Amino acid sequence: VFLPRMASAITVLRRSLVSPTVPTSASSPAPPLSNFDLALQNAQYNQRILLYSQPQRLDSFVVERLKKSLAQALVYFYPLAGRLSDIYKHPGRLNVLCNDAGVEFIEARSHCTLAEMLDCRKPPVLYELAPMSRVSSMDGVRLPLLAIQVTELKGGLALGFAMNHILADGQSAWHFMKSWAELCKGKDFITIDPIWDRSIIEEDDPTMDQYSRKRLTSSHLPYTYDSALQEIVIHFSVKAVAKVKQEANSNREDGKTVSSYQALCAYLWKLITLARNLAPEETTGFNVVADCRRRLEPPVPSAYFGNAVRILTATSTAKDLEERDLSYAANLLKSAIDECTAETIRSHIHRLKENGYSWEWRANDVSVSSSVHFPVFENDFGWGKPVAGRSGFSNKTDGKITWFPGSEGGGSADAEITLNPTDMQRFQKLVTSSAVVGYVLYILPTAVVEAA
Repeated sequence: VFLPRMASAITVLRRSLVSPTVPTSASSPAPPLSNFDLALQNAQYNQRILLYSQPQRLDSFVVERLKKSLAQALVYFYPLAGRLSDIYKHPGRLNVLCNDAGVEFIEARSHCTLAEMLDCRKPPVLYELAPMSRVSSMDGVRLPLLAIQVTELKGGLALGFAMNHILADGQSAWHFMKSWAELCKGKDFITIDPIWDRSIIEEDDPTMDQYSRKRLTSSHLPYTYDSALQEIVIHFSVKAVAKVKQEANSNREDGKTVSSYQALCAYLWKLITLARNLAPEETTGFNVVADCRRRLEPPVPSAYFGNAVRILTATSTAKDLEERDLSYAANLLKSAIDECTAETIRSHIHRLKENGYSWEWRANDVSVSSSVHFPVFENDFGWGKPVAGRSGFSNKTDGKITWFPGSEGGGSADAEITLNPTDMQRFQKLVTSSAVVGYVLYILPTAVVEAA
């Protein structure tokens, strides 16, 4: 739950800067920022939190092990140790300065337990486990482009990170984290090197000239802190995912199958719209972030480091979404995603070059970020795999869904749902009611069922 500032339950022990083990040289030039990257200039730092159940004292051995391997990882991911160029003082194209200024490393301790952090009604202290809360990516001019916070909990450990969104999307952020974990666990090199070559996405260098300076001011940021917003975590078991997918594919006539992810998104879109109690004629949209790498021709390797995503939107009237079955919403989402082809992506890049990027958040919309396919549970730093992944304050709006893979594996999923209090109360009642979509759901932890 988003609450006003209270006394912190986190004690920061030390702050330091970590630079690459080997200084970045002229032979490692700064990768130019692509139009995909520049389109994220208004986004806040991407915050994620890994929670570990193994009791692990945050002693000097653990800290030095993390910092040493982080410095090694930054040799491969050297732009993350830099800063953004200051286009206010020196007008021109926005660039990354690969100056080894360093990544912030924060050591902290909390009297809170791991069990508290795993509560489906996200406690306020959870948001203090990730640095750079609600910080604009354009502040990378003066702040580190990556910040790490490791917090000792009672009965566990939290590893939070915040990565500048201009430099990386979710795919790239998890590529870095997995690579760092490999080195921390004792490997001499990472499994997959990052690819910095922008020419595989764009034919020519982007320029900053097309991007209006007014979009770089805080008043134009699309995300604002709202102390009234509430957030819960819903766990979709393997059985629940199969049920939702079956329902979403019940009335398809084209022979094409709606994916589990599309089915889950459609299910939540339908329930959130019901919870909002919209007028029948009101329009609602579902904004989904699509990875363009594999959709381009030829496909771009998953190791491409940067941003390669675009937002796709499906729309419906509230009446149709509420009264028609789940397959209707799923078909709308699938159609929107299927339109993301190599040709439409190239057209999108051209529009970015010509006009810059502007995306307006609409009050009735539902937006989704992250993916159930990211390798959250592959981040073993030497004390076991995480038991859960969570997100921080940043980039949250009313109607935001943030996905994580479920800890049980097998296609299970966790969804963080952000809503205003009134809609949240109705949402929890709807999601526990089998009458909503006509079958029994096995998705909510006991705490949420009781709270509803």
